Amino acid sequence: MRETTKMTSAKRRKTVRMQKRLLTMAFFCLAIVLVSLCFSFITNADSAAKRHAYKYYTEITVSEGDSLWDIAQHYMTEEYDSPKAYIKEVKDINALLDADQIYRGQHLIVPYYSTEFKY
Repeated sequence: MRETTKMTSAKRRKTVRMQKRLLTMAFFCLAIVLVSLCFSFITNADSAAKRHAYKYYTEITVSEGDSLWDIAQHYMTEEYDSPKAYIKEVKDINALLDADQIYRGQHLIVPYYSTEFKY
């Protein structure tokens, strides 16, 4: 009878250890799920916070001493990665081969973004 009691208590200890392990694993799985949900909410909040902007074009007249860099500083918005990207688009739109080709009185089409919807 004593051996049966020893086996039973040994089985009980083993069962308790197994339950603790399972409980610990369940806790970590739950923690991972909660952290993942938090990050997805943060990501969704960030994307919702981004402004919705419409792309427009306007015609400008180049003034004395203007360069494409000056124009980029004035019209470029956060949608562009860099002034170089903006200048490249301006050059493409206006079929400019070289940034030094602009001159006073020249008309250029330049892009810009606005949160205001214009129709």
